[in-house]
Amino acid sequence: MADRASASIVLGGTLSHIHVDDLIAAIGADRLCVDYGDRPLDETDIISGFSLYGAATGVAGASFDAVEAFCRDHGLHYVRRSDACPGSWDTNMVVFTGDGDVRTFASDDAGTVMLSIDEIRDLGSMSAIYNYVGPAMLDVGPLVIVGSDPPVAGGQATGGDSDG
Repeated sequence: MADRASASIVLGGTLSHIHVDDLIAAIGADRLCVDYGDRPLDETDIISGFSLYGAATGVAGASFDAVEAFCRDHGLHYVRRSDACPGSWDTNMVVFTGDGDVRTFASDDAGTVMLSIDEIRDLGSMSAIYNYVGPAMLDVGPLVIVGSDPPVAGGQATGGDSDG
């Protein structure tokens, strides 16, 4: 049986309306909820112009594999916060800025990045420390659904053509 802990994720960026159903499928696969112990997220919770937040308890590996892979494949930004699993991992934050590598940071329960004395010493300067932790301060921004006729109950797509 996999180690489990609570986790939350917030995502943003620009997504074509043709991929919304795939996002909804990824959300379902990871059993994301509106909040811890609340109802499952569904298409009515995806509102263009607002970031998308989801959470769950008892998450295997404290990660949302399907949603995170979807975000990486489509260049969406995300920040995932995971509670500790004693004996397996500490509280952490995982950040993806829309391209490049996924970054993992040790953090406290409030999401503050934690650095050891050795890490601070290795980084060597305040400038280097700021550069290192900068991605952890990512504001993912809104999730903007673009294109025409989006299958999004709560929002409207932007930037598409209208055949009115």
